[in-house]
Amino acid sequence: MLPWPDGPRSALGFPRRCAEAVRDRLTPDARVLDLGCAVGRCAFELSAVAAEVTGFDASERFIAAAERIRADGELGYRAVVEGDITTPRVARRPPQARPERVRFEVGD
Repeated sequence: MLPWPDGPRSALGFPRRCAEAVRDRLTPDARVLDLGCAVGRCAFELSAVAAEVTGFDASERFIAAAERIRADGELGYRAVVEGDITTPRVARRPPQARPERVRFEVGD
C-alpha cells in the first residue's frame, strides 16, 4: 500500500489502531458509535467484541461502500497512483468481524 521505503508507515492502519485502543474496555454487551466511520474499518474491528456497532458518516458514498463490504466481505476499487494512473485494490472486511452486529447510517 505504501510504495515508498521512507514513507510515513506509522500512519497506516489508523482505524485498526483506534479499535485496539478501546477494545479491552468493551464488555460483550457494549454498544459502540463510530462517528465519521468512512467505509467502516474501525466499526468492523469493534464488532468482534461489541454487541452492536453503529457506523455514522456524512458521506453517502462511504456508507454505500461500507454496506457493500458488510454484505459481500470486500469491495474492489481503483487507487490513484499519480495523475490519471490508477491501480486496482480491494478493501476487505477483517476476518474476525461480526457483520451482523454492524449497521451504518448516513447523515449531516
